[in-house]
Amino acid sequence: MPIVVTALALGDGDVSDDPEACVPFADAVMAHPHWQLQVGEAWQSCMRSDMGPVLTISDQPDLVWDQPGMPLRHLPLTEPERAALGALWHLDCAQPAVLPEAQLPGTFIVARAGLRSGPADLDLIDGARIAQFSPMSEAIQGVFAAARARYVAHRLAGLGDLRAEIEIREELRGWPRRRDRYHATLIGRRLEIRRGDRVQTRVDLQDDEVVDIADWARALPDEIGVPDPDLRGHVLVDGRRVSVAETWQDVRPLWPVQRALSDARFADEH
Repeated sequence: MPIVVTALALGDGDVSDDPEACVPFADAVMAHPHWQLQVGEAWQSCMRSDMGPVLTISDQPDLVWDQPGMPLRHLPLTEPERAALGALWHLDCAQPAVLPEAQLPGTFIVARAGLRSGPADLDLIDGARIAQFSPMSEAIQGVFAAARARYVAHRLAGLGDLRAEIEIREELRGWPRRRDRYHATLIGRRLEIRRGDRVQTRVDLQDDEVVDIADWARALPDEIGVPDPDLRGHVLVDGRRVSVAETWQDVRPLWPVQRALSDARFADEH
């Protein structure tokens, strides 16, 4: 699971690249009056590569979180976090000798080019590589985790009414093949999956899952849809009602619904 960091500097600066550093251009970029560093999580295998979340750290007070399928979200950094950014890029970036149990090592890639507009092939990105689980990668993820936790808490505190009613078409196992319909109801954080009049499963979503659904729904256009949707219904968030007609692969924030649905399908098939 590689992470890609890209850099952009605007204006004049008099700091040169440090060839001994893991991110040799970081000091030079941050010496400019207007600068940004992008940290991107990329997925790479023998079959394909794909760019996941992208964090933009800049001379502005907020960290910008760009998650595919979601609106841009601004996460304020504290003064101590901002003050520590310069030292962060000089931490050890080597792969630790002992990895966390059941974890596969990944790579951070630090580069100057824009992530969303750069080459699709991650091997073509010109930049430094940083090992996942290294002190530098842990520090990067620590800054993001703290900023995200504050954002989630703030968003929940101001979140209005959140409700969703979604009909789900699912193909059940067995022979003959058949498709059945489930109904998902979300009120606040309580999610309920029904089949007909029977409640199949009932779960409470995590705080970040609730916020993801709310942020996703707030950014939806009034009318969206695909020709043969798996999901059809509506979401009410902050007083705005939006229609949903999507396939599973297009709606990452509704993965918690899919997880609950898997439990309901297991009950039906066993």
